[in-house]
Amino acid sequence: MTLNQLKPGQSASIVQLNLTHTHFSQHCNDLGIAIGNEVELMRRAPGRGPLQIKVLGTLYAIRPADAENIQVSLP
Repeated sequence: MTLNQLKPGQSASIVQLNLTHTHFSQHCNDLGIAIGNEVELMRRAPGRGPLQIKVLGTLYAIRPADAENIQVSLP
């Protein structure tokens, strides 16, 4: 399952990052979007707008295209 498939309010553990751009991959790790960390989908913007996620107590906005490359596992 990918991060963009979560429903608002759902939490999951990050199990794999399929990120092709090294810069973005490093940026994710710097923010705590890393394998083993828990992520919660807070809300979705209408249409193909960004997703608001919470990782390590901090809120971030992420594009749906990037969220499709983050594999998660439900508890």
